[in-house]
Amino acid sequence: MTVDYSVRVIESISSQVKIHALVTITAPKTVERSPVCMVLVIDKSGNMQLENKLPHAIEAGQVLVDQLEERDKLGIVEFDNIVTTRQKITPAKDKERLKRVLAGIEIGGSTNISDALIRAQQMLSEPSAQGIKRILLISDGQANEGIQGAEELGFIAGQKREQGITVSTIGVGLDYDEVTMQKIAHFGGGNFYHTRQALNLVGLLQAELNIAKELVSRRTEANYLRPVSVIGVKVYGYEITQERIQEGSLDAVSGYIEDIAIQMSDLSSGEIRQILIELAADPRTATQQEGPDPDSAKILQLGLMKLRFSRSDNGPKEEFIINFNILVDDNKVRRDAVNQAAAESIEKVRAEILSAESNDAHIHAMEELDDGEQESALSILQKQKENIDQYQQKIQTQEQTQQISSPQVLAIQQQKNRFEKSISQLSNTEPDAETRRDSHLQSIEESSHLSQGYYSSSNRAHRQATQINTQFHSQIPEIPSKPKPKVKKYIRRLTPPPKGPITYAYNHRRPRSPPSATDVAPTHDTHHPHRYASPEIYQDFLRKRYSQSPSLDNDKRKQSQSPDRDSDTDADTNIHIHIHTHHSNSPSPVPLVKQGYADLHRRVSRSPPPLNVTHQTKKVSTTPPVHPRDTNNINNPKEDDNKEDNVDKKDSEQK
Repeated sequence: MTVDYSVRVIESISSQVKIHALVTITAPKTVERSPVCMVLVIDKSGNMQLENKLPHAIEAGQVLVDQLEERDKLGIVEFDNIVTTRQKITPAKDKERLKRVLAGIEIGGSTNISDALIRAQQMLSEPSAQGIKRILLISDGQANEGIQGAEELGFIAGQKREQGITVSTIGVGLDYDEVTMQKIAHFGGGNFYHTRQALNLVGLLQAELNIAKELVSRRTEANYLRPVSVIGVKVYGYEITQERIQEGSLDAVSGYIEDIAIQMSDLSSGEIRQILIELAADPRTATQQEGPDPDSAKILQLGLMKLRFSRSDNGPKEEFIINFNILVDDNKVRRDAVNQAAAESIEKVRAEILSAESNDAHIHAMEELDDGEQESALSILQKQKENIDQYQQKIQTQEQTQQISSPQVLAIQQQKNRFEKSISQLSNTEPDAETRRDSHLQSIEESSHLSQGYYSSSNRAHRQATQINTQFHSQIPEIPSKPKPKVKKYIRRLTPPPKGPITYAYNHRRPRSPPSATDVAPTHDTHHPHRYASPEIYQDFLRKRYSQSPSLDNDKRKQSQSPDRDSDTDADTNIHIHIHTHHSNSPSPVPLVKQGYADLHRRVSRSPPPLNVTHQTKKVSTTPPVHPRDTNNINNPKEDDNKEDNVDKKDSEQK
């Protein structure tokens, strides 16, 4: 563990000076790893059914099962308003059964995060749970059951840190409370992730599993003790808790007045973790060094950092302590000489300060964008982008690129790419509300990872998850689009009717005899509307139909062949035709009276028929024939029979 400062020597004129201290922790590399004991805590509330979040979470869990080794263990907890243990902690030998357990999770009701965390911690506190203990919380909503406060949930997540139980959170979608999810992850000693698409859970779960496999520390703690000479403290990218040191304690006797606990996660193999602390100090409180020269530089105590961790679950804790102090000298020559000698260390801290300021600026810009202030957000991004460009040009002209540590160079370049991407998106398009919300959550996630250093485990997991998701999406086969059905085009050729379409009603059933006065055409044709476009076509239809010899009854056939019929009485045949028109404003047919059609609308009597229909018969009687016996006494059957015989004889003689 080392510490670098933004300045090594200051003058005592000012009453308050800002000094930045960069603590770098390098974890040892190891080949061996401990087994992982993991509990998946999956939210199945109603919001998880939107955009297939729950099915994708189940699929990501099934992919995670394939990555586990046989000595690893897995437990599954589902929750809505009720918490259920789907699978107790068991070795990952029967992977197919674990996949079936995950597939059985169904949509439920509300969200109870607190009880779900407590249930998972109880499972990992059992004697059978051995190894690196990790809880992965997957949720897309806000806590509306049980304990709901962000601080209280963070306290629940961190209450088992002494037993080596850590909690990482993954926020799915855009509706969850990012503050609550961050508090749970930071106080729980894990990492916070965000994904808008639930399909990206595959990469996040695998990256988190890889981190757990490579952990080399347990129950990691970091504390900063503030002395009287330090007025204010700010820690970038970490959650802190402040506590006054009790009077009479050993730390109080040493001159420290406050204990600031920095919530940091466990260290993984070969990780380089960084903690940037801003201190507001009073140079006038500096003390004289021991020596004969009273004009020598004074020492300004800035506190100390304690780092404690254990290498195994039940192993003893190791402690590392590093003191913070700089020099106070009013001699400008000596002051410049010392600062010049520490130029490499100072430049490294300045690069980390620029990265931290870029994180704050990007979050601020995305907050403005989320509130609908796109121009303000774009202005903040462009201004910070100019600062990054100026710094890169400065170190190139001074040829100090080789002197700066590679993590800082890579972090600045990552920040530059991040700002260029955001500026390009805001300059070309106007994002909608969902895109603005997603950009805000992405900014919070990326800033939390970068604040711990470029080579930190969380930032490395973020980059690794992006690579895994890219590879996973490329392996998903594309669903071929269904061919469009061929649409058959039918062209209906009809003679357009006249304006206010006219319907010529007629009796569409062919009668057995020519039409008479008793044959009245229907008011309209329901089967063949607009079949004939003009009366002339209808006349032609009637002419062709009735010009042929119709099949008549025997009695009518005899009457038609009678020579006594007069050909001039053909006018007894009456035809009645109705002509109707439909108007848009008239719900019922309206009779049409038009010149040339008036004769068709009235009954024709004692005149030649207007349709000029010719028949083989000379005359068609409009009244049915009456048998002679119907007019006589029907009670005398013999008399009726005699009369009938006489009538038949007269008929034969006439013939």
